[in-house]
Amino acid sequence: MQQQNIKKQVGFTLIELIIVIVLLGILAITAVPKFIDISSDAHRATMKQLEGSLKEASKLVYLKSVIEGEQKISQLVTPAPDVDGILTHFGYPVHGEIKALLNLSESDWRIWEYDIWLHILPAHITADDSSQSFFDAIGTGADACNIIYEQSSIRPTPWSITSNLDGC
Repeated sequence: MQQQNIKKQVGFTLIELIIVIVLLGILAITAVPKFIDISSDAHRATMKQLEGSLKEASKLVYLKSVIEGEQKISQLVTPAPDVDGILTHFGYPVHGEIKALLNLSESDWRIWEYDIWLHILPAHITADDSSQSFFDAIGTGADACNIIYEQSSIRPTPWSITSNLDGC
């Protein structure tokens, strides 16, 4: 009797390939939404980083003001107190100096000053200053995407720095 050499074919069947493709499709469907919304997370992270930088820069200016003995002087006196060229009011930088203090670029940030408040928004918010969508962005609601630097005229109360990032 002769032995027949039967070679068994090795490979995947069509059904096995289809099952693998379906499983990869299911994994992709569950993973893709997490990566699609990554830009809003990046905007929030950038805004939180800017908020931290603003808080630390304000503290440094205040500490330098204390060292120079100018922490109890209003910006209304002549000459106005300053720390390394940054005008201060009771030791804290006035909001008109924040752009220079943090070296904020107009291509990256939109700065809006009103009375004692300074609003910093990302540059991608391009709504007109008098539009409802702009006021939503500078507000505190679900569409807000801003950092607010609020000057205090009452000393020695420190100025407040808050962020509203729900709409970023």
